[in-house]
Amino acid sequence: MKYELNNNHIIKITQDHFAESPNTNGNTDIFLVYEHSSLQVTRKGFPPKYIYDYLDEKTGTILDHDLDLSKLDNFYIFTVYAYIHSGVRLMLDNPHSNFDVSSTGYVIVNKKELDFDLQRQSNEKCKDLTDEEIAKYYAEGLIETWNTYLSGEVYGYTLFEKLEYKKVYKEKSVIDDNPYFELEEIDSCSGFYGKNINTNGMLDNIDIELTKGIKF
Repeated sequence: MKYELNNNHIIKITQDHFAESPNTNGNTDIFLVYEHSSLQVTRKGFPPKYIYDYLDEKTGTILDHDLDLSKLDNFYIFTVYAYIHSGVRLMLDNPHSNFDVSSTGYVIVNKKELDFDLQRQSNEKCKDLTDEEIAKYYAEGLIETWNTYLSGEVYGYTLFEKLEYKKVYKEKSVIDDNPYFELEEIDSCSGFYGKNINTNGMLDNIDIELTKGIKF
């Protein structure tokens, strides 16, 4: 996809085939863990098996080990379902009841790190929610980010200056086989989740003077 900007510039949007997963930054306030042959997301100290045992313990199940799982009391835990069929799609609620759905993962929300009062003040959608409801709201946001990553909807841009052919004295690639203009690369960046460049922050990295004349 190419878009023409003002000031004689062109932005080219391409899929980022080397995008880093949402787990790369090691966030500690909210994160995903998952254990499946089609999706492995690990976090030290939070193996899904023990989280499963912790949730079982809450229902009165007698565990067959002596591990202290009390530290998990400091977290909201949401079971994650994965619909696995020619790919992986994650959900917090399971609308399916078939063999294609796995439930061996969780979103973990740290009660001490997520400022619930601040979220109520700064986010209208959280205004009247309980702490647990706010935690689930952000867990759903994390799941949406993961689904974007798993579906390959991560993009990057390359910014070019459009030069008149007669002013170029060394060989450069010609834009769309147009003999009158050539492109000179001046900037690039990648790792933007979601293909809508107006909402995924991609254009925030470009000087505003270059984006006033964007055309779709």
